[in-house]
Amino acid sequence: MPVRPCKVCKKPSKSSRCHYCARCHPLFKIRNELLAKAATLKERYDPARDVFTCTYCGAVLNLTDRKDPFLYSFDHRTPRKRHDLAVCAILMNRLKTDMTVQEFFPVVRMLARRFLYGEPFDRGAVRFRFWNRKPRPKARMRRPVRVWRADACHICGKPPVPTTLYCARCHRFADQEVFDRFKKEALGEAHDPAADGFRCQVTGELLDIDDRYGPWGLSYDHVKPGRTGRVMVVANFINQMKSQLSLEEFKAVIIELYRHREEGRPFRRDVVKFEFWTGL
Repeated sequence: MPVRPCKVCKKPSKSSRCHYCARCHPLFKIRNELLAKAATLKERYDPARDVFTCTYCGAVLNLTDRKDPFLYSFDHRTPRKRHDLAVCAILMNRLKTDMTVQEFFPVVRMLARRFLYGEPFDRGAVRFRFWNRKPRPKARMRRPVRVWRADACHICGKPPVPTTLYCARCHRFADQEVFDRFKKEALGEAHDPAADGFRCQVTGELLDIDDRYGPWGLSYDHVKPGRTGRVMVVANFINQMKSQLSLEEFKAVIIELYRHREEGRPFRRDVVKFEFWTGL
């Protein structure tokens, strides 16, 4: 039986009974949505260089190294919509999180222009229609009760609840299972007395402390991923986008992606060293 051409790159298939060549065959090891995967791989195949490129940034994809930020992955263009896939770098997949393509690129543009020119982030421009990051509930560990005394809340300066160091609002943060001095300092830095709220330290927008798991809910993010120490107060969606990047790396990637989209120039992988990236 003659060997058929690969359905993706047209090279000789692995065997007469296989639809794909030896390189493309491992890309289909998870057998869900095979036709959609084949379609996006065929679309992003560059025969001149014999490589696959990222749908979102155009960078060459790594097909084997699981620790490479540009390892190939499949992303649903619209979250949870089956058979509408894009092959992309795992880095871009994590940046996009639960956003649609129509939401993702406006967010990148607003973040980049804030980093470059100090422009305000337009919170109302993105709806986050498919956001779904609510974790499973965990058993609460009660800490021993201690009696403290303070003249003002240690975070925002309001009158404290009796026998505590915090006001009624800030006490909700201090009463979490893990609350240390780094989180306390970050909340103090993020507090805006004029607005009587907490601002995301990346977008500058007020956070919703009542919607803990929503895109604009308050979360803590390590400035240096995987390292104990200083944290920032950020919106949940920024925490998910930043992933295993330091703050400076995150800014550099966002600005480079913005320039790639706006100016059409190639995405430069060397703008970031990915010092804290550990892979999957």
